[in-house]
Amino acid sequence: MAKNTVKIYYNKEGEYLYSGNQKEGDREATQAEIAYWTANGSTIEGDRAKKNAENTQAYNNALQSPLVCGQYLVIAEWINTYTNTYTYAKKCTEEGITPTADIVAFNHLGKLETVTISSLEDFIPFYQTVADEWARVTDIRNKYLVQIQNTDAPKDIVISYAKGAEDTEE
Repeated sequence: MAKNTVKIYYNKEGEYLYSGNQKEGDREATQAEIAYWTANGSTIEGDRAKKNAENTQAYNNALQSPLVCGQYLVIAEWINTYTNTYTYAKKCTEEGITPTADIVAFNHLGKLETVTISSLEDFIPFYQTVADEWARVTDIRNKYLVQIQNTDAPKDIVISYAKGAEDTEE
């Protein structure tokens, strides 16, 4: 008497496993996928996608966190604008021209304010604060992207952009 084995199928669109009649476009699930589904109730691809979305959200939140810069607050998300302003101010300085540029920063009440830059030296603290934080959180994001892609347990990854998080090895 032949053993009746139940075939398990993988639905690519909805990222789930099922038995019964195979639907068009689906394929038979691998043993690894069945084992992962049994343990987690989800697919590894789905869990990686969710963890990547969590990482993206945490990264965007980190770029929005206020950073103290003298009497102002700035955010790392402003890296492109501040880089353009830095490049402009540096070029003017090298050409012996006084740079004049208006940037935005938050005052101590959290309200946006225009800050007029009239020298490269005045602007460097703004730029450096934003650039350092942008580099820090981007490095963390990239490490998580690689880790999520290469893990067999994406749900186990704890994402943190807190200061010092870049020093933790998982």
